[in-house]
Amino acid sequence: GVARPRIEGQNFIQRLMELKMYKFGKQYWGGKVNVDPCEIHRRHPDAFFFAMVRDGRDVLASRLNVGNFQTNATKCALEWREGILDFRNFMQHSGARAMEIHYETLVCDPETVMKAVCKFIGIDYSPAILNFHKQDLEFFKNPHGHLSYKQIIHGINTESLGRWKHNLS
Repeated sequence: GVARPRIEGQNFIQRLMELKMYKFGKQYWGGKVNVDPCEIHRRHPDAFFFAMVRDGRDVLASRLNVGNFQTNATKCALEWREGILDFRNFMQHSGARAMEIHYETLVCDPETVMKAVCKFIGIDYSPAILNFHKQDLEFFKNPHGHLSYKQIIHGINTESLGRWKHNLS
């Protein structure tokens, strides 16, 4: 079994995630955040960091059609470029365990990419990783309005590749 997490003197978010890990019998937790990775690294020096890099045109097409991003091509391109450069700078100078993943490579060759990710974080690869959408995960029961929920329930696929060709003028 998993030992009940200690909550005294710890960061609030960490306490919440450890309680959730305990509740579901998990060993690891993670999150998708858009904050300064240096601050996360300062608080969690043993954490792993990943940046998903996607074709900027597809990013724009997605932001114009999903969510409330209030963007345009110029703004989106600048944010896309800045995000990539910032993460690369973070990887180079922070000493953090960080990895860039290319979305197009992930969806076209998911097994190779996920084997590399597993090796990077020091866990054994399992084919179940690619079949997450067939598992009884809490996320599927209560997605909390996650923007990618409709895609996630179908598993890794190439449907969003080249979306810009159809959605952008």
